[in-house]
Amino acid sequence: MRVAMLIHNVCNGSAYVKVAEMAEAVAARGHRVTLVSTSPTRLLRFQRRVQANVEYLEAPDLLWGPLRQGADPINGIRRILRLRAEAFDIVHAIDCRPAVLLPALYFRHVQQRPLVLSWWDWFGKGGTMVGRSSRLYQDTFGHLETWFEEAFRHHAHSATVVSQALFRRLSSMGYDPTRILIQRPGCFVSRYVPFGWGNPQRELRRGLGLPEDDPIQVYVGALNRFDLKLLLDSLELLRQRRALPLTVLVGEHDVSPLDAKRLRVRTTGRLESFSDMLRHVGAADQALLPLQLTTANMARWPSKMGDYFCCGRAIVATPATDLPDVFAEHDIGVLAHDDSPAAFADAMESALSDICATRARGDNARRFAEAVLDWDSIAGQLIEWYDTTASAFYSR
Repeated sequence: MRVAMLIHNVCNGSAYVKVAEMAEAVAARGHRVTLVSTSPTRLLRFQRRVQANVEYLEAPDLLWGPLRQGADPINGIRRILRLRAEAFDIVHAIDCRPAVLLPALYFRHVQQRPLVLSWWDWFGKGGTMVGRSSRLYQDTFGHLETWFEEAFRHHAHSATVVSQALFRRLSSMGYDPTRILIQRPGCFVSRYVPFGWGNPQRELRRGLGLPEDDPIQVYVGALNRFDLKLLLDSLELLRQRRALPLTVLVGEHDVSPLDAKRLRVRTTGRLESFSDMLRHVGAADQALLPLQLTTANMARWPSKMGDYFCCGRAIVATPATDLPDVFAEHDIGVLAHDDSPAAFADAMESALSDICATRARGDNARRFAEAVLDWDSIAGQLIEWYDTTASAFYSR
């Protein structure tokens, strides 16, 4: 099968990494995949490379900063011109921004190809945009974002979503629920060796310059200002009850020197490699997911969770997205009662107070990754979905 995957993301973020992993998993099953993303710098020419049997195309873009994430319609037109001679059997578009929608609709209506449209991020209408954009943007261009996010869903022959919240939203728009597949971003289980405890962990910490015997917890990736405030307020409450663990925030985070010192928070800055990130997760006793129960957080499936689980680390989380059901079934961490600082502090304290139970939950998390989130099995499900979608389309 010849598959086109279209994403709006610049090719250096976590969402891009997960889509690239998905493309490689599909290609590993003998299919030809072309993944088109947005170049981080190029204005005029495409950049092409082939890796793990996937053809990667980085499309040029005329915008900058946060706008260089699929808002440029010229990006979409260039994708059409570059791809129109290709004989794709199916087109898989992830999220609805102009750079993705224009080629997706071109292949759907002009070349008459089956279209699968994924929903990975509730951005408009009270979603991710609220935490990332100014009020002025939300009240102006934000309405356009919401329109793009919703208006074209019915053009797709089938859909995938990453959460029950997005399933309900798409169904409420009149989309046939039998044509919606819930499929979460996965991880390459075979590429991860779970990090051990005891001496191996001490050696790992020593190499990272971390205290060898202190309790350590880790968070990976960006935190918007609301979720960061939740974490810092929770640590302040925890500080009043017990000696604080070291909290390592992997990536670039806006934590003041005063807060970092008082709350024992260390930020790594941007790391050089994916393996460096994994080493920081392995050095920790537990991982964190301090998400407020906003519209966006209830709809998403943070890609970092697969990395936490593959490393064999339990998580302390708020009851965001589909986590209450997952925790109840698989016992992979400690879930806060709600998204208040007091509840999250309670959850952290519970996990830190029983390290043996936390490590056992980390083992459960690894088993959950192996059974549910392995890209190999997810790719098999996705290919079956492609076949079902294409068969229904071509048999009309």
